[in-house]
Amino acid sequence: MTTYSTIPSLDFIATDFGKFDSFESALPMIGETATIEMAMKEKITKTTTTDKPKTTTTTTTTKTNNTRKRKKSNTQSVPSEEILKRKRELNRISARKSREKKKMYISQIEREVDELRQERERLIKLVNSLNQEVERQRKRSDIDLLFHLLQKKFGIDSSMFTSQLNNSYHENHHSQNN
Repeated sequence: MTTYSTIPSLDFIATDFGKFDSFESALPMIGETATIEMAMKEKITKTTTTDKPKTTTTTTTTKTNNTRKRKKSNTQSVPSEEILKRKRELNRISARKSREKKKMYISQIEREVDELRQERERLIKLVNSLNQEVERQRKRSDIDLLFHLLQKKFGIDSSMFTSQLNNSYHENHHSQNN
């Protein structure tokens, strides 16, 4: 089915030249008429629709200075049921891939968090170990200071006491770690 949608002034011109079968066959004659210069610059839209392929085609014809330009535009095909099914399937596949990608990303983040937790625990153990060592060194320096004061104040040679205290200190330290 072919439908012509035209501007009213152009309809009048086509009927004025009644000897023509269609408006398009009257176009060469209209182009020669000086009184319709403005009508020649306007666009005529022809819409064609057919039943089988279900396509809509819009053709725009522009008439200027006795030259005729045709450009085909807005060709759209109405999707069939098969195309719609394929689009739905592609959407499902895309959604599934997106979910899988998110799951992989989440599992990667969880692994990194676990690694950071393990590193944190290792650092806490290291800090605790260092704190214990600092405490041992502090106690050791307190003992050394005590012997130094004993030696200075009482003139006692503390070498024999030092070895005995060192042995007892190491025994205490060893029993605390176990």
